[in-house]
Amino acid sequence: MNDETVRLEKLVKALPKVKYFFLRDNLSYSSITTNTVKELLKIPHISKITDIFLWDLPEQFDLETFYIYFKVTLFKKKV
Repeated sequence: MNDETVRLEKLVKALPKVKYFFLRDNLSYSSITTNTVKELLKIPHISKITDIFLWDLPEQFDLETFYIYFKVTLFKKKV
């Protein structure tokens, strides 16, 4: 076992069938960087996640961009 922190985008990319996502980040050894949202939105199956719950996110997580992306994506699914 090593002490390497797995980046959030790597974890999501490795789980193409995930539908629900719960994350409570640890600010002491965060899995989130300033590029996390940009990298998450490049993952083809990210739009298939239906429920996302996020807690204790660091300031570098671009919540506004993340929110806008999912708001637009969910609106398209309902139309």
